[in-house]
Amino acid sequence: MKTSENCAVSGCVSSLVAQKINFYPFPAEAEAKRRKLWIEAIGKKTVPANAKLCSFHFITGAPSNSSEHPDYVPTLHMRSYKNVDGKDANELNHLLKSSNPKIYPDYKHQDGRDSSLHGFKRNLKPEKVLNVVKLKDGHRCFLMKWKDDLCPDFVTTDDANEKCPDLVIKFYEHIISWAE
Repeated sequence: MKTSENCAVSGCVSSLVAQKINFYPFPAEAEAKRRKLWIEAIGKKTVPANAKLCSFHFITGAPSNSSEHPDYVPTLHMRSYKNVDGKDANELNHLLKSSNPKIYPDYKHQDGRDSSLHGFKRNLKPEKVLNVVKLKDGHRCFLMKWKDDLCPDFVTTDDANEKCPDLVIKFYEHIISWAE
């Protein structure tokens, strides 16, 4: 299925991809600050009033209205999460932090903890599963939001199933309710 819309990101080939892609308009002028963040995030100075971004540039596939969510501002590099070749959760976490400097300017934890620690090694309580990605090797990782910290991390599904099965179940119940 080819789409007739084009993504405002230079070099994005989403219109050539044979899968369902959604397009989202830039925030309106009434949201000037957020609109400016979006334009800066894609490396442009201005965009036409009718410009749109494809779902590849959002972790969850859609923008979020919450300023605390990683999808409040798009990123240029999210395509890498669609087919991640041989990357483990630590490599995915590095990609996440480096792909969106507007959300993770220096990637320092709020309380000064070691930023080289990821996932459950950070000794935080998981709050919510935001998304799941399938790696090329067939394994899956969850994007996990943590209590009292704005930086989400990727964790293996094995770790999440063992340490917070209730959140995993809640995530899949939410997905099933959207599918119905």
